[in-house]
Amino acid sequence: RQMCIRDSIDSGNGKKLEKFGPYSFSRPEPQAIWTPRLNNEVWENASGSFLSSSSLENEDPKGKWVIKNNIPDKWEMSFDSLKFFASPTPFRHLGFFPEQSPHWDWTEIQIKKFIDKYKRAPKLLNLFGYSGLATFHASASGAYVTHVDASKKAIELATQNKELSQLQNSKLRLIIDDANAFVEREYR
Repeated sequence: RQMCIRDSIDSGNGKKLEKFGPYSFSRPEPQAIWTPRLNNEVWENASGSFLSSSSLENEDPKGKWVIKNNIPDKWEMSFDSLKFFASPTPFRHLGFFPEQSPHWDWTEIQIKKFIDKYKRAPKLLNLFGYSGLATFHASASGAYVTHVDASKKAIELATQNKELSQLQNSKLRLIIDDANAFVEREYR
């Protein structure tokens, strides 16, 4: 039913090796305290590696990506009927959180139950919505969704993903606002 949005390849020595679409990435994973099962050559051939601040001398305190030349700035991926862009971010992720996909599936089931019971679409609020995958999955499942994020860059990425998924005419709103301020204002 859904396309895989991330494949775990290996983990160990405080890192994880994952595949996102056609590209593999090594990222920090403090809980991976064991020895990796794959050899160093596989890890060294990753498309990109995130170096944590502890492995850098006099560099960015957050860490940084080391990306090979053959990697585009962003590439298209998909999940169910959604299409979206992946791109290495300064925060060591790729612009979305695939580990959240079980929540998207659970929400879809709840939306369908609501529609069956009440014969209307539910209204959902997604605070800190980031790049929009949870929002778009809920909208594609039949809900009216208000998506709020304070980051202009996050809303720009969400807008690109909305267009890529051809959800321009869907029942959703993307709003740039502080989540707490938005909720307080809406409550009044």
